[in-house]
Amino acid sequence: MPAAEPAAASRQLWVIPRAGTVSPWCSKATDIARGCGLTEVRRIERAVRLELTGFPPERSPGADLGDLLHDRLTQTLIERITDAELLLFRHPEPAPLRTVPVLTGGRAALETANRDWGLALAPDEIDYLLDSFGQLGRDPTDVELMMFA
Repeated sequence: MPAAEPAAASRQLWVIPRAGTVSPWCSKATDIARGCGLTEVRRIERAVRLELTGFPPERSPGADLGDLLHDRLTQTLIERITDAELLLFRHPEPAPLRTVPVLTGGRAALETANRDWGLALAPDEIDYLLDSFGQLGRDPTDVELMMFA
C-alpha cells in the first residue's frame, strides 16, 4: 500500500525493525499468511510512519530526537521507506567477524564499541568484560559482545 504524501513543511521518518533481525510481529504475520495458504510469502514486516511538523525540509530533526523516537536495540529509523527493502528484505553476505581491541585499547575501545553498536552495556558490565577478556588474553568479538548485551 503506498504511503500518504507528507504534509507541507513536515518531515517524514519511518521506524522499522533493526536490520538483520526478524521481529516477533513478522514471525506471527508470516505464519498466519502461510496458514492461509499463501505459501510463497517469505516475510511480512511492519513499519511505523512518523510525520514531524515544524521542521523545514532542509533541516533534520537531529539524532537526539531520533533516539527518542525508536529503540536502537530493536529498531532502525529511516527517512525513506524505500530503504526498508534494502535493510529488511535483501540478505547480503554476512559481515566478517570483528573484534574490539581491548588488550591494546582498553576501556576506551570497549566504550566506543558500546556506543557505536548500541550495546547498552552498564559500567559494571564493561568492567566485567575487560577483566574476563584480560584473563583470557584475547579481544572479544562483536558476536560475543552482542550475545552478552
